[in-house]
Amino acid sequence: MSQPQLPEQVVAVVAELLARRLADHGTGHCLRVDSVRRGDAGRLVAALRNLLPAGSTDVHVLADHVEQADGGPTIPAERAIELRNRKQRRLVLMVPVGSGSAASSLDNSFARVDVSTLLTEAGEELLGQLSGTEVVDGVRRVARELGRSRPVEAWARYLAAVVSSPTWETAGRALWTVGLIPDLGGADLVGRLPHNVACVRAISRPSRAVASVGDRLTAAELQEGKVRDRITRYLSRPDVDLSDAAAWAAPLAAPLPEPLGELSFEHWPLVEPRTVDLGSVRLDPFLKDDGTLRPGTRLHQEGAGELPYVETGEGSPGTVALTWRTDPAKTDAVDRWLLEALPPEDLREPDTEPLAKQTVKGDKRRGTVRLDLAEEDLTDGALLVVRLTALGTDGQPVLLLGGDQAVDESQQFAVRWESDPIDPSHRRASSRSLAQARLEAGLEGQDDHREDAPHWAGGAFSLRLGGRRTVQLALSPAVTDLQRRSLAERGRVMAWEADGRLGEVLDSEDFTPVNGILPPTFAERRRHLFDRLAARRPRDVVETLAWDDELRQEVAAYCQSYRRALDATTDPDIRSGLLALDTVRLSVDTVGHPPIAATLVLPLHPMRLAWAAEFDATLTRWARELADVGRSAARRRQSVDARLVRRVAPANLPFAVRGVDGLPFVYVREATLGTGVYLHTEEAEPGAAVQAVFEVLGLDRRDVPADLPPSVVAERVAAYRAVNPGQDALRLLAYNAGSGELLARALAESSVLSASGGDDEPAAAPARLELTAYSRRPSFTDPVPALTDLQRAVASQEVEGVRSHLTPPLGVSVRDHERLATDVGAAHLGVVADLAVTELRPGDGAGVEASASFRNLLTTAQTRRANGEPVWRTAPALRARNREGAPTPSRPTVRTRPHSAPPSTGVMGRRC
Repeated sequence: MSQPQLPEQVVAVVAELLARRLADHGTGHCLRVDSVRRGDAGRLVAALRNLLPAGSTDVHVLADHVEQADGGPTIPAERAIELRNRKQRRLVLMVPVGSGSAASSLDNSFARVDVSTLLTEAGEELLGQLSGTEVVDGVRRVARELGRSRPVEAWARYLAAVVSSPTWETAGRALWTVGLIPDLGGADLVGRLPHNVACVRAISRPSRAVASVGDRLTAAELQEGKVRDRITRYLSRPDVDLSDAAAWAAPLAAPLPEPLGELSFEHWPLVEPRTVDLGSVRLDPFLKDDGTLRPGTRLHQEGAGELPYVETGEGSPGTVALTWRTDPAKTDAVDRWLLEALPPEDLREPDTEPLAKQTVKGDKRRGTVRLDLAEEDLTDGALLVVRLTALGTDGQPVLLLGGDQAVDESQQFAVRWESDPIDPSHRRASSRSLAQARLEAGLEGQDDHREDAPHWAGGAFSLRLGGRRTVQLALSPAVTDLQRRSLAERGRVMAWEADGRLGEVLDSEDFTPVNGILPPTFAERRRHLFDRLAARRPRDVVETLAWDDELRQEVAAYCQSYRRALDATTDPDIRSGLLALDTVRLSVDTVGHPPIAATLVLPLHPMRLAWAAEFDATLTRWARELADVGRSAARRRQSVDARLVRRVAPANLPFAVRGVDGLPFVYVREATLGTGVYLHTEEAEPGAAVQAVFEVLGLDRRDVPADLPPSVVAERVAAYRAVNPGQDALRLLAYNAGSGELLARALAESSVLSASGGDDEPAAAPARLELTAYSRRPSFTDPVPALTDLQRAVASQEVEGVRSHLTPPLGVSVRDHERLATDVGAAHLGVVADLAVTELRPGDGAGVEASASFRNLLTTAQTRRANGEPVWRTAPALRARNREGAPTPSRPTVRTRPHSAPPSTGVMGRRC
């Protein structure tokens, strides 16, 4: 219904509010009132001029164009600018709706207020004028039923009508202005207000947009009968727009022509709630008395007393399980139970629709609500409750014996929407580091990087990023505990050592500390830093630190102190201790093979601590700067190559270490980001040895990124198949494949084992793949676990035709490496690793000077072939950027040569 002008009472109150705003400002103050209806603008100008002292203020209406200016209250933008610049008087400018282009030049120097703000304040003023009248409590009840989101203009109009005649008749007759049905039943209308709101919602906003009038009235809980027939006849008229409640409700304030008659709300035949033989209904709480979560709720909790939460995401609905009790425990008085997920009562409006609902049979006392939500359905940290309602056979709520509604609400719980929900039943990593998680969130359009709710579960650390994303790091429980033990010892322990067996995970207690002597100055600096880190619990482990500038400076000073200690010491025992600082000697027994000798360099090592500080600072800064690129995820991904970022690691920091037993070990790869794995130079198969280290540390191989991107191997395989099409089978040879993780990921990425087909039909069978792995350390139980996992996954595919277990789609066989020289079977492709013999020797000056790159986060190792020999020399980049004048220390050099050839003979043999 069109309402072109505001009531005089509203105009007068708005003018008074503007006059109050101007009272505290002097000459030259400029105020613009936006979004005023043009028909009301002139009236506001006149009312405001009457309230202000003559000559104190220029009050005008802005014209859309020059021709619209009337020489009086309506002026063009040029005249408004002139008045603003003169600053001779105060200036108030009414900007009508749709005058944005004309007002664009008036943004500067004007205080702005929207008319909706003024109407909200006017409503409060008008409500105050009703104080002391008989209807004031009823009008306040109308406001509560409409909720905080009631239209401000409609509410001001309603109050103006009641203020003009503060009687129950006026208060009921004018209800149509706020979208309710007029009720002429006197003071009793207050008790009918909840039903009034529910009826309007059922008629104008049904759950199905195509619902018939009859269905809408049934949902409104109207009894069958003559009055309902008359209401149906009225609402079914072609001139009645059911979506506009104010329009169809306004005529009901007076009797309609016969046969419709009086249809104000006091005549509507509401269904009377039925009382059933039920004394009480009570939902069981989610939390126990001690604040811990009850089992079976399907909720999560970070600690006793913390608010429980449910995780949901795209394609991964969350669920909440509830139980309840009734008195009596067993009764047939309830036909069905309705479960609805809603915001808590103080956060929802009367017409708030449930985000999810579920019904269960009346004889049940347990139910589950499925929360299949979109991210836009929730705000950060959204709170919900589940409302339980008992329904009768007619589908309507019933009453308890005491007259109360048979309704109860659960305890509150939070909803966390995850773009990639983490399965709580598996301890898997969602990111390699917290810094990388911030960057990836920024690349996906998330600019809120606040971190909260840190939580440890064994070696898994998780926190909330921006209130909408859970980040989980899968760390080694043993390495995590070793860091904490080092912090507790205040740096007195220099190194650790442990002996383990393949297949058994080491506990922290299995590691023995190795003490030694440190230079006093460095020891004091180490104690001070470790005390600061220990005080940051639960984020005291290096991988989980919340870095700040002060901590970064402390770490930089610690690293410099470490270097000075190395340069200054002449005591061989102290130097050996410094070189073995924050390392772990590991010996892993294997069946049928020599023990595996390995050394770990912990994230607490000075060089790795400094690397972690710079890595976090760089990626976090990038994540913040992505906000300036815009909201487009595509544009953000063009700014940063996330795949390259994932390959940044503290490799070769340091390049080689001296173990606590004095033996040299060379860097191989990272376990988790920050923990380096070093192997003895005589290790025959580094891939298998590294996998054994992962197992005793309790690391899932799937959480450890491959040292070489699988896409590199996948592209080679795809290229071979493209050049040689039409082959029914592909034979691969793998030498020193380790766990087979690299090859398994590469084959999974390529199309070799992928079945292709339509959505509704079985896929065509992929080409058969036969893989033979040669190993120096073949396990007797599961020699290449990643490949056998892939084998099971491929075998489970549904494809056309018949398969035989005698010819599986992926055949895997493992053989001792010595058979490589005698096997005569041909292969199409070979993947060879760690074929050379490695020796560690002091640098002889033949290496090339090389510097670190990417803010010293990349320490490359350059490899060059020796002249005239099948020998390659590898040396790391030891010079930091921007420090060209620093002396270059002597560096170790790794010399490699083929296994089966003496140093003076020719090239390596190859098979194909």
